[in-house]
Amino acid sequence: AGEAAFGALRDPERADLVATLGDTTGGLSLSTMHEKMKRDEIGREILAERPVIAESTRIEELRAYPPGTFGKAYADWMEARAYRPEERPEVKYVDDPELAYVMQRYREVHDFVHVLTGLGSTEEEEIALTWFELLQTGLCVSPQRHRRPGAPLSSAAHPHGRRVGAVGGA
Repeated sequence: AGEAAFGALRDPERADLVATLGDTTGGLSLSTMHEKMKRDEIGREILAERPVIAESTRIEELRAYPPGTFGKAYADWMEARAYRPEERPEVKYVDDPELAYVMQRYREVHDFVHVLTGLGSTEEEEIALTWFELLQTGLCVSPQRHRRPGAPLSSAAHPHGRRVGAVGGA
């Protein structure tokens, strides 16, 4: 965890280190989220069925939804930024399979939260979303990036992250 923390602080665009930091420090928050899900009917259904957004979400199909629907807004959000649901980092360091799923689900719904809150992907908006997620979940897994205020985050700096081994990646 220490190496990931220092690495994420040195290079906050390393989504793999940010994800590792979240995996290794989020245990208590993940347990709390899991317990809340188990007490809720929809939460229990999600835990039982374990839907994976990257496997069940077809942006090309959502694009055809009517304006004003969540599906259309989500497709527009993802396409405007050239993001894909399957780009989220895999959970690697959460041993309990139930908690690992909760962490994966947390990562997968991040862009849903952007759409629902109306927050974009500028530096300030990502920080605001991080605080919103912290207050909702107890997890704080996105480092504060310090660059020119108002500048949009690069696709590498966004939680979808830089793919290790990709051109220009680490």
